[in-house]
Amino acid sequence: MILQRYKFRRAVTLIELMIAVLAVMILVVGISGILVSGHRNYNTMFERINSEVVRNAYEARRIFDRIVRESIIEYVEINEEGDDLTVFYYSDPNDVTLAVLPDRYAHFYTVQNGDDTELVVVTGVLNLVITSTQWFWNKQEVLNTLTVAHNVDLVEFTIKGVSIRMELVLDNESNPQNTNKLETLKMTVTTTAIRHNKLPI
Repeated sequence: MILQRYKFRRAVTLIELMIAVLAVMILVVGISGILVSGHRNYNTMFERINSEVVRNAYEARRIFDRIVRESIIEYVEINEEGDDLTVFYYSDPNDVTLAVLPDRYAHFYTVQNGDDTELVVVTGVLNLVITSTQWFWNKQEVLNTLTVAHNVDLVEFTIKGVSIRMELVLDNESNPQNTNKLETLKMTVTTTAIRHNKLPI
């Protein structure tokens, strides 16, 4: 009797193939989840960085610094709570002579507009009134009203020498119109500006 020997080539069985496919599927699902989570986090950070709160913070600093730098050193009005500030300046900073007094004022204060608290600055015409017993600045015609920031939670002005400091807290987390809480933000902005102009002596 002749015995025949058959050589079988080693091959991948169906079970091994299914295990390999399953492992690849698990890997793909895991990587997809990481990519989706990263994309969602990127979108959230992008929305926060470019949100109205951040834009308002930069704009408020720029406007406050520009106006205060033009104002006079000797005189400023601020209320006891520190949330209402008036500075006085020249309409033409390049034409400050001994015969000229400041002819403009800028008034920073907050107003309630529905659910939104806004920081507003009003600029107007100014003249000095002198009587026999006293003198005071007379605020006349309003020239411009500008909304500096929305979603104001707190604003506080403090005076130190010739500088004025503004602490501004902006918060749109409590705004009922913002349904996506991942895109809300609460931030504090602190800026200091130095008054440069002087009254004529």
